[in-house]
Amino acid sequence: MTNSTRIFARILGPFLLILGAAFAAGRVSTLQLLAAFVESPALMFLSALFMLTAGLVILAFHNKWSSLCGAIISLVGWVLVLRGAIMLFLPGLVAYLLQPLLDNDLVPPIGGGVAALLGAWMTALSYAKPISTKSPS
Repeated sequence: MTNSTRIFARILGPFLLILGAAFAAGRVSTLQLLAAFVESPALMFLSALFMLTAGLVILAFHNKWSSLCGAIISLVGWVLVLRGAIMLFLPGLVAYLLQPLLDNDLVPPIGGGVAALLGAWMTALSYAKPISTKSPS
């Protein structure tokens, strides 16, 4: 695992773990939040800007596919860029695609559980060894 992969895993891992656990634990409020999100053009616009920015930052510093963890981090970057761009240009499509998720009570606990497990794995993997402080020769 490269240093950049380890650093991004130390950021994304706890983020996914905490967010996933919160979604899995409070599915009613999660569905209400998603419904309010879809109905707010300003919130969708700001979220699109944040997603696009976060994805571009990940890809600028980490577009590595040499390990499973590195590939997942790079994939997250690409998904954020694409999702942010789609939300900017086609917000109605995003609202349309999210609608079936709002009608399914199983989405928050299952999606949150998967995110939490992925986050726990990335966190454990990233903290298994310290970040190397040696500069490559």
